[in-house]
Amino acid sequence: MFMYPGLKYLRIGSKTQFKLDLEEKKRIKAENELLKSQVNPHFMFNTLNSIYSLIISEDKKSGEAVLKLSGLMRYMLENSKNKTVSLQQECDFLHNYIDLERIRLNDRCEIKFEFTGNFEGKNISPMLFIPFVENAFKHGISAQSNMNYIKILMNSENKEVSLHVENRIAPASNISAQKQNKIGIDNVTQRLDLLYPEKHKLQISEEDGIYIIDLRILL
Repeated sequence: MFMYPGLKYLRIGSKTQFKLDLEEKKRIKAENELLKSQVNPHFMFNTLNSIYSLIISEDKKSGEAVLKLSGLMRYMLENSKNKTVSLQQECDFLHNYIDLERIRLNDRCEIKFEFTGNFEGKNISPMLFIPFVENAFKHGISAQSNMNYIKILMNSENKEVSLHVENRIAPASNISAQKQNKIGIDNVTQRLDLLYPEKHKLQISEEDGIYIIDLRILL
């Protein structure tokens, strides 16, 4: 007689917990999709501005830039809604973006870009790294300086992938660009908290005019 009420409440409690878990999953999914949708427009606007500058200067590399942009758009359309992509795909995506910036900047910036380690058989949420790389190009290039440099290092060993990005801090161009940068970094920080809780470490620092980002993710 005394067990029945207990089982009843236990059953009700399990159902309530199940509903709460389901609602929490829906909330996380919706927030994640929203955050991803906020990243893409900023990225696209900046990339189109880069190609526009090539076209108006009648640079022959504008055709190559359009092809690379096409590859970037294809990647985003096909993978932005996927839960994960291969780490190699994400690296190729970054590589295309950096090549596009090389075309735009010519010899105005020294760019060091290295991938090391083993990327095979590993998956990651798409477009997690691009806000950090994009940030370096947006805020690390000064038109008045011939000492621009950007260093991007990615390494994957065992179950961990790491990203190191550093750039000299250029004078602030405009307030709007700074706000967009803050939105992009805030979004990717929230995505990391949602997707890799207790499995990532992000450090952002400034030292002697150098902006440094170090990110480690346990896959």
